Amino acid sequence: MHSRPQEVASVKLDGEFAKRVFAVIPVKDPDLGKSRLSPLLERSQRRALNLMWARHTFEVCTAYFGGERTIVVSSSIDIRQIATQYGARVLDEVENACGMNGALRAGAKFAVDSGAKAVVAIPTDLPFLSILMLRCALAHLPMQNGCLLVPDRRGTGTNLMAISPVDSALFSFGERSLERHTREARKRGYRVQIHRSAALSVDIDVPDDLRYLKDINEFEASAANWSLTANANH
Repeated sequence: MHSRPQEVASVKLDGEFAKRVFAVIPVKDPDLGKSRLSPLLERSQRRALNLMWARHTFEVCTAYFGGERTIVVSSSIDIRQIATQYGARVLDEVENACGMNGALRAGAKFAVDSGAKAVVAIPTDLPFLSILMLRCALAHLPMQNGCLLVPDRRGTGTNLMAISPVDSALFSFGERSLERHTREARKRGYRVQIHRSAALSVDIDVPDDLRYLKDINEFEASAANWSLTANANH
């Protein structure tokens, strides 16, 4: 069940406004990303995983937002080439751009220069990201001066963030970012909406996250088998 701390008017992503909502996707070099998974995965495995998740994110976002409104920021030539194949617009991440937040700020500026009225920051490590989950989440973006935050499963990090109008100074991803994003957005006069989504709360940063994902996948496989068995018995 999704939590609504307060009733606020929310954006309907259709019509003219929808055409001004852009996705900004920061992507680390796949050879370097997810180093904290090294106790479980070899470097080649981590690279393959990073590329798989990037492709999945590009596929979902270009299908939902359209390629013209999907901005991928990365220093990796491989990532930029893949993003281009999906029809996304690409931005070369400047060296020493302060990591994910610097990439988001660069992407948000590019989006605003391209006509964006709102941007959605979307990491590539959300295995259950889908068009439906995006639609459900963005329906909770407050209509005026809105900031939408989707927490991670621990309730301390931020897995997705949407802001309208765009203020790139708000991006502060990292440890315990949910509290930081909430505080800073309110300080700047945004109406903050926290949307709790079981699907979007799953991200992969540390070995425990990978084990959690494995447990979910095994449960879903078992549930599918139960369903097939039940149907066969009728």
